[in-house]
Amino acid sequence: MLRRLLIALGVSLVAVTAGAESKPAKPRRPAPALVAKPTRPVLAVAPRVSRAVEVLWGGQWWAAEVLETRSGITRIHYTGWGSEWDEWVGPERIRAAAPAAPVAPLASARVGQRVDVEWHGSWWPAEVVTIKNGFYKIHYTGWGPEWDEWVELPRMRARTVPRAKTTPPEIAGQTS
Repeated sequence: MLRRLLIALGVSLVAVTAGAESKPAKPRRPAPALVAKPTRPVLAVAPRVSRAVEVLWGGQWWAAEVLETRSGITRIHYTGWGSEWDEWVGPERIRAAAPAAPVAPLASARVGQRVDVEWHGSWWPAEVVTIKNGFYKIHYTGWGPEWDEWVELPRMRARTVPRAKTTPPEIAGQTS
C-alpha cells in the first residue's frame, strides 16, 4: 500500500513539474573590457610573444615569458612555475631580460662554501651543507630547512660579489 502511494506521489510530481513553465534564463551581461591605465609612458615596441622578460613580483624580478600582448598590457608565464601563476602585467612591472652572463661552472665545492644555486630560473644564495656521491646538499640562506635540497654542480655557481652600497643622496633641509 505504501509502495503504491509513493509511486502515485512520484508520478504526480513528475506531471506537475513537466506542466510548469520555466522562466527563460536571464541573459548575462558581457564581461567588461580589460582596460589598464598607463602609469608611465607606453613603450614604443610591445614585448613580443615568447620573448624572455623579467617581471616584478613581491619586490623581486622573476624570469618570465610573454604569452600575449593586448591594449598595452602583457600576459606572462613565470619560467618554471605552473600556469596558475600566469597573469596580466602593466608596463611598470615588466622589463627585458638581462643577457645571461657567462658563468664558469664550479669544478667542485666544499662543505661550508657559499654558492649561488639556480632554482626556477633565478639564482639564490646558499651554503653547501653535505656532499655525497657527487651531490651537494645545500641550505638556502634566509630560508628554513624544509627548502634544503640535493643538487649537482651544474646548478651551482660561485657566489657573486654583492654591489657596494652607495650612500643615499642628501635631502634638502634634512639634518643628520
